[in-house]
Amino acid sequence: MSGLATSNQPEAHTAAGGVAAGGTAEGVDYGSRYPGGKNAEGTWQWLLSQMPPHARYVEPFVGSGALLRRKAPALSTVVVDRDVLVIDWWRRLALPGVTAVHGCGIAWLIRHADELDADTLVYCDPPYPLATRTKTKLYAHELSDEQHRLLLGTLLSLPCPVMVSGYSWPDYEQALHRWHRHFAALGGGARSVNVPSLSHSRRSGRPVYGEVVI
Repeated sequence: MSGLATSNQPEAHTAAGGVAAGGTAEGVDYGSRYPGGKNAEGTWQWLLSQMPPHARYVEPFVGSGALLRRKAPALSTVVVDRDVLVIDWWRRLALPGVTAVHGCGIAWLIRHADELDADTLVYCDPPYPLATRTKTKLYAHELSDEQHRLLLGTLLSLPCPVMVSGYSWPDYEQALHRWHRHFAALGGGARSVNVPSLSHSRRSGRPVYGEVVI
């Protein structure tokens, strides 16, 4: 695969709500402060150390992209977010090889699944399930329980390495029960951490990595 098909046009998804309207990204620096960002010392370093080698990189819920801004560049990168201000910020950054797509990350993965292969890494750091958080209004666009289940099903069907960040939640536990689990203190709090587990893609039969950081 020579590259990932991209589009700067918004991507619709029937399970997702509308996109935040209005405003610009001028003067906004999401890199310095973003809810749930992996900017804390020790957090981003550990996460980067868990990434398998890859030529292409996808973040369907990019937010501040703490890992992307610190990792070695891939040959091509696609970042997706439903928040138009976040995507405007990424387009202003204009990082080499990075295409910013305004739209639904789940819809993008479903639409482009056939373009992903063993040389592509998908790092997924979605808004965590509301039941796992004390604050329920952190992002312009949250995910419902139904959307989390759709996301899990989508990720498990991808023929490429996948990393997922989140908090422990029954549906994640059930869907990812074959992945190994460890515990680590990241960002000042104890979180369970699943490290890479070798599995087989139903599409290609080739071994792919699955990892969840909870």
